[in-house]
Amino acid sequence: MGVSLEHPATSLTLSDSLGYRRLTLSLDSLQLMAQGMSPQVSAYQNRVGVAEAERTAAWMSVLPSLTFSYYRQTVGDNPDLYGVKFGISLPIWFLLDNRGHVQEASAGVAIASEALRSTQSAVALEVATAFAAYANSKRQVELQQLELLPQAEEIFRVASVSYQAGEVGYVEFLQALQTLNSARNASLDALLDYNAAVLRLEKTVGSSL
Repeated sequence: MGVSLEHPATSLTLSDSLGYRRLTLSLDSLQLMAQGMSPQVSAYQNRVGVAEAERTAAWMSVLPSLTFSYYRQTVGDNPDLYGVKFGISLPIWFLLDNRGHVQEASAGVAIASEALRSTQSAVALEVATAFAAYANSKRQVELQQLELLPQAEEIFRVASVSYQAGEVGYVEFLQALQTLNSARNASLDALLDYNAAVLRLEKTVGSSL
């Protein structure tokens, strides 16, 4: 009973689609990107704009009505007398009637603004959650690929040389091989988790990274 140390089954080749693409991302920049790309945030921003325009129109409706006129007249022998006339009018019943419209429009602005803030907070929370998952998966994949897998490969290399030289038994060699295979599987799992976390973050932000 034995194992060929040159058997290709002991090597692991990952396709390019599963390669580790190291990203350097900032949560603040991702938050800004997500707020700008979110259709929900954009929709509520438009609602706030409409509500503010309606409030402005309501206020304009209760402002005094101003009039201005310029005239020329003749007094006695002087035909070149000029004058201006200013006027202001504001019916009391009109003011009282439109104050309700102003209050209604102001309430509309408050409601739309609160809906916008709530939507922005929800987007920010979703981005923060996705970013935390990305950061954790990044740490794990780098730990596996840069530390644990190289260590397992070195252990297997030493065990292989020692086994060929008769310095260790078959059980020790198999243990080293099992350690290497476990490290490779863990590295692959970490890489899959990382790529999934990046995809989720891209979906949350609304743009490729």
